[in-house]
Amino acid sequence: RVFPTPIDESEIKGTPMYFGLRLERAIAEAACDMRGWTLIDLRAPGAFCASVVVDAEPHLRSTPDFLVRDAAGRIGVLQIKNVDISKRDEWSDGVGPVEYEIQVQHEGMTCLTLEETPKFVALAALIGGNQSAIIERELDTPFLSAWLDQAAAFWRCVERKTPPPVDGRFETLRAAKRVWIERAKAIRAN
Repeated sequence: RVFPTPIDESEIKGTPMYFGLRLERAIAEAACDMRGWTLIDLRAPGAFCASVVVDAEPHLRSTPDFLVRDAAGRIGVLQIKNVDISKRDEWSDGVGPVEYEIQVQHEGMTCLTLEETPKFVALAALIGGNQSAIIERELDTPFLSAWLDQAAAFWRCVERKTPPPVDGRFETLRAAKRVWIERAKAIRAN
């Protein structure tokens, strides 16, 4: 099932997310021009994104940025990133950052429930405002089989409202800190 997810832009004005949303379509259109793809937008007008949810398996949910159709007629999931120049090395070897590679594979798996099922996934990044990186992958079935268990375990934590185990990685700790800062602001406001 696909449904729109609205967002109040006044809450994010001036943030990296705000500018990323503003540039998303332009980055996608440029990637399509470079690859010969046709852009397919799942979003309703004015929606922040389109959420895809597999009702029978609630851990299979995602917010793909776009779908694309290649010259052979294959459908792909396209994830857009607007990347700071300091992150350019993370995109230089034809492999994107691991969290984005996982994200787009997960989105590809989730979108398999759509009428036109994806055959590939892609990442398109605008780096430093003037460099591009486009990475195209087949759906990675062995990875997705293993990932499905991890996604289900994470979703059980969401349903129980219990934090997942912390893995000690810097990215996890940074995300936890970001969540805590927002929570602390809410506590102070009340």
